[in-house]
Amino acid sequence: ACEKAAMWQEAIQFLPVIVQSSVRLNTITFNALISACEKGGNWEKSLHFIRAMTQSIVELDKITFSAAISACANAGEWERAMHLCTVMTESAVQSETITLNAAISACKNGHAWEGAMQLLSEMARSTVECDSASFTISVDACEKSGKWDRALQLFMMTLQTQVKLDSIFVTSVISACETSGEWMKVLQAFGAMAACQLQPDAVASSAAINSCVRAHEWPKALQLFHEMTHGRVESNTIAFGAAINACEKDGCWLMSLELLRLMASIKVETNNISLSASISSCGNGDRWEVALHLFHSMKPHEIQLDTISYSAAISACEKGSEWVKALQLVSEMA
Repeated sequence: ACEKAAMWQEAIQFLPVIVQSSVRLNTITFNALISACEKGGNWEKSLHFIRAMTQSIVELDKITFSAAISACANAGEWERAMHLCTVMTESAVQSETITLNAAISACKNGHAWEGAMQLLSEMARSTVECDSASFTISVDACEKSGKWDRALQLFMMTLQTQVKLDSIFVTSVISACETSGEWMKVLQAFGAMAACQLQPDAVASSAAINSCVRAHEWPKALQLFHEMTHGRVESNTIAFGAAINACEKDGCWLMSLELLRLMASIKVETNNISLSASISSCGNGDRWEVALHLFHSMKPHEIQLDTISYSAAISACEKGSEWVKALQLVSEMA
């Protein structure tokens, strides 16, 4: 009852009472205690109970290991989770997909992509089925460690298996590879969603677009944006803002203006963040006149002018050696 109510401390307090009584501790009792520890985030205690089971010659089963591994996963204790997987094999306890997925999660939370890849490889060699969650968690582990090439490797691996791809997995692959410069690989993963009749969401679409923007593949980026806006994907200010920010960093002022035009045409709200980024983009592209035009267009549209907006416009004037206009903006700002 304590375990189900997530009252793990209260559940553990019953242990001395049970030990001193004539009740024999069995697998069910220990599993309840370990499950209580898992829910309470006390991985150390869960390992303590496993040692107690071994010393008391109480059988460990798949529930025992699953709960203990999950407790370690929640704390990012990936080495201990992997050790438990080894002990489980040595104890001749049949591994299950959900248990090994928990161990892979431990590697993800502990930023140990090598461990995640090792576990996935062992699953592939065994009779334990790798499901979409196995690959998704492994990709997330690679992304956390900046190993986009490994994420792509996992994607290519799934194409050669019977694993049914889902949108969560493919989106994870796209997000992991977004900044890699491998825009064609990103688009391959993005295209796989349509081939599998999966609907891309704003996260996947934005990541694919930003990948093209960073690679200066403007026509492709715009094509994706038009597909996104004409499809069932929600086009929002955040998605557009992310792409405009990418343009700002590369000085791609024409692309940023096209994105602003597209926002207006499909009635996506323009805010000071996206406009300020576009102003900076024009400044970086030595187009101070355009930058000032955008800046002055903010007032009629009742978009709040803030420090970021003024700074972007002032910077654009400075780069164009328009000192008088820059000083006027500084005076307005004050």
